[in-house]
Amino acid sequence: MPHSKPVALWAVPRSISTALERVFVERGDFKVFHEPFSVSYYYSPDRRSDRFAEVETKQEYGYAEILALMLSVEDRAVYFKDMAYHIAGIMSREFVSRFTNTFIIRDPAPVISSLSRF
Repeated sequence: MPHSKPVALWAVPRSISTALERVFVERGDFKVFHEPFSVSYYYSPDRRSDRFAEVETKQEYGYAEILALMLSVEDRAVYFKDMAYHIAGIMSREFVSRFTNTFIIRDPAPVISSLSRF
């Protein structure tokens, strides 16, 4: 029976969160969304970043639309992993109350070390 709320994993870059996400993919009983709010952050009319400013925005990438998409899954539980900064500008008690929130915390030394390779 599906969970009443999507399970959210909030992460920072290089925290090995995609490896944990893979566990939920392999289970097969979850609908998994990979960083669903990234499209909102970069490509919606309410974008929080101008990194891809030359790309036209799309309403279907709006935060409300992405949330509605995840909440509309009825045949199985939902899991998603996303970067915490993707929702920093829209995060509210009401917003996060829609999810069972989890967090991945990694020792900062390997995170910073892996970022310096870029």
